[in-house]
Amino acid sequence: MGRRPNNKPGSPQGNCKVAGTLRRAVRRVAGTLRRAVRKVAGTLRRPVRKVAGTLRRAVRRVAGTLRRAVRKVAGTLRRAVRKVAGTLRRAVRKVAGTLRRAVRKVAGTLRRAVRKVAGTLRRAVRRVAGTLRRAVRKVAGTLRRAVRKVAGTLRRAVRKVAGTLRRAVRKVAGTLRRAVRKVAGTLRRAVRKVAGTLRRAVRKVAGTLRRAVRKVAGTLRRAVRKVAGTLRRAVRKVAGTLRRAVRKVAGTLRRAVRRTARNPDLPPAALGECLLLLLPQEDFAVLLAPPPHARAFQAT
Repeated sequence: MGRRPNNKPGSPQGNCKVAGTLRRAVRRVAGTLRRAVRKVAGTLRRPVRKVAGTLRRAVRRVAGTLRRAVRKVAGTLRRAVRKVAGTLRRAVRKVAGTLRRAVRKVAGTLRRAVRKVAGTLRRAVRRVAGTLRRAVRKVAGTLRRAVRKVAGTLRRAVRKVAGTLRRAVRKVAGTLRRAVRKVAGTLRRAVRKVAGTLRRAVRKVAGTLRRAVRKVAGTLRRAVRKVAGTLRRAVRKVAGTLRRAVRKVAGTLRRAVRRTARNPDLPPAALGECLLLLLPQEDFAVLLAPPPHARAFQAT
């Protein structure tokens, strides 16, 4: 009969069996962690893409709303300014034409009055000259009386003409003053009407912009709340997945360590070095510190 293999703890065959058990446990843990990381990455990729699309659509919608509101406000202000400018232009032209016609009428009236007075004076002077000539030839006393009479007549005529001219000038001045006051009142009413129109337009535009800003703020607030809720659920899901994976890995390692630590012939330092050599360095670089693991194995 052949010899049975020596599988007692401390023998080379026993040590190899323990190393194989540890290697399989570590590989199983590495596969579990790798699948958990991939699952977490896939779970996070979909919410992040969804959130980015939602934010992009919300920003485009807000930009379109603001652009349409600004265009509408600019058109309303442009039409109001053009209307006001046309009204003022027509009012100024009308006032200028009225003043021009009034000045021309007054100038014609004064010119005709001066010509009429000049003709009257010329005829009176000719008549007086003939009378004086005849009076001088007739009698010096008669000439003296005639001269006195003509002087009195001229004085009264001049006073009468002066009074007529003074009344005409006062009348023209009053007419011009009333015309200027009427024009000033018309312009004042037009300016007040234009100011009221602009004030109402500005209030309307301000109300439209205020409603647009409130609508945009509400849309952004709802989008942010939705994104925050999605991220919160994704983070909770990822945290739960990681917690379960870490608990599973910790349980597997704890069972493997307890199973190998029951061997009294296996030194703890050798067990720790073997475990560290069997761990994959690219996935678990954090576990490559020998002193803490050695102390942990000695404690257990």
